[in-house]
Amino acid sequence: MHKPRGTTPRQVIHEELGVGDLRRPSQEQLDALPPGGQGWDIPWRDRLVVGTRKVLADSFGLRVAYLAVEDTWHDGARNTWIAVYLMGHYPKDPWYNFGYKDIEENTGSCERSCPERVLKAVDPFPPLLCSDEEYQHLRKADSYYEDDNETSYAWLGANVPGLELCAAGKTQEAAQAVNARLRHVDGGHGYARQWRADCWANIEAKKARPVVSKGTVIRFETPLTFSGYKRDTLAYTGKGNLFAEAGDRSLCPRYRISRWRERQYSVAA
Repeated sequence: MHKPRGTTPRQVIHEELGVGDLRRPSQEQLDALPPGGQGWDIPWRDRLVVGTRKVLADSFGLRVAYLAVEDTWHDGARNTWIAVYLMGHYPKDPWYNFGYKDIEENTGSCERSCPERVLKAVDPFPPLLCSDEEYQHLRKADSYYEDDNETSYAWLGANVPGLELCAAGKTQEAAQAVNARLRHVDGGHGYARQWRADCWANIEAKKARPVVSKGTVIRFETPLTFSGYKRDTLAYTGKGNLFAEAGDRSLCPRYRISRWRERQYSVAA
C-alpha cells in the first residue's frame, strides 16, 4: 500500500483495525440484497453501529506491532484480545512503500515477543476446566502437526470420562470428541492461551538474562557461523547488534548479529 508522507505506521494500523465504531449489516439490509449478494457488499458507512472498538495499549517496533484491543457491544458484551501486525517498510518504492499482515493471537503467531504492558492490558483467560496433564494431552491429540499422538489418545481414553472411544486410537469420531473437549475446557482460547504463555515465558527469560553493556564479553550457547568460521565468545561494542573479537580492546565492530538478545547466552568470566 502507499503510506502518505508524514503518516505513521500507528495511524495506518489503527485505521485498518477499525478503531471507533463497530458496524454490521442490519437484517433489513441483508434481506434487501439481490440473489447471491453478501454482507460485505453493503458499504461500511451504511451498516448498523453495534458497538465500539478501541486500543488499550500498543507497541510498535520496526518489524512487528502488538495491540491490546477492546470491543464493547451495545448489548453490554465486552471482549479484549491482542492483534499482531507484521510490517514491511519499502522507502525506495514511490507507491507501495509500506505493507502489513494482520494476525490475531488465536491463530498461533510465530511472533511471541509481546511486551508486558500489552499483555496486562487485556483480560486474563478463565482458568482451565481440567488438569494441566489432561490439557497437554488434549492439545497434542488435537494438533495436526503431531505424528506420535497415539500415546495421548490412549491416555485420554483411559483417564477422561466421555473419551473412552480414544482408547482405540485416532479415528474421525475420536478426533471430533477431543476437539469438543478441548474447546470446552479452555473456552476456545487454545492457541491464544499458549501464545500468551509463551510471551510471558519470553519476558521472564529476558529479565533473567545478565546485563550486557559496552565491553561485556558474552558466550553464546550455540556457536555462530560467519563466512565459514564459527565464534561463540564475542565482545559487545555497545552499538545495536555489533560485536568485536573478545580480545579486541578497541572494540572494532566486526560482526553483526541480528536479534542477539533473543538467543541463549551468558557473560563470560
